[in-house]
Amino acid sequence: MEVKRTRKIDYLPMGEQILIVQFEDVLSIENNQMVQHFAQLTRTLKIEGVKDIVTAMSNFSIMYDPLLISFEQLKEKLAQIELTEIHGTKKKSRVVHIPVVFDEQHGPDLAELAKITGYSVQEIIKMITSKTYYVYMLGFIAGLPYMGDIDERIIVPRKSNPTAKVIESSFCGSFFSSLFYKVKPLSLYPLSNWFCSSNC
Repeated sequence: MEVKRTRKIDYLPMGEQILIVQFEDVLSIENNQMVQHFAQLTRTLKIEGVKDIVTAMSNFSIMYDPLLISFEQLKEKLAQIELTEIHGTKKKSRVVHIPVVFDEQHGPDLAELAKITGYSVQEIIKMITSKTYYVYMLGFIAGLPYMGDIDERIIVPRKSNPTAKVIESSFCGSFFSSLFYKVKPLSLYPLSNWFCSSNC
């Protein structure tokens, strides 16, 4: 895969020990793959002073030791990557199949979603299960995958009142993306569990 640098990239400080490499604020697989690719190239450089690299949807953060490398020095090294036409192979990926159960107990919001969209519960289940979802990033709970893209026909705003209890191993969706709660979240998050995994 050949990746050509045609988009603006900003280097932003966050405090004294983090540099954020910001790509276009666009949620797309193409943009995210650019983020992942550039982050991986940065890792391979093994820059002295860089402690960790964390990717997100449209940017990645570099944690560094300011006693070993300054913000400007790190920015300059990254710019050398940006100014060079990047050649590489697409990052290997794998498909993970997750068994899912749909019923009132495990998918308490299916009926409400059907009412909002005008589709039957069975039609919604078919829309959900007929897609392969791309994992954009992991966070904000350790190992929590942000996935996309949901079928446009069932995209709805987040609930105005968060679900008080999100069951462990729940699959939740809103806007364009979906979440898979592998662990029970400790805080309320304004996404209901539309459908839940029965076995992970």
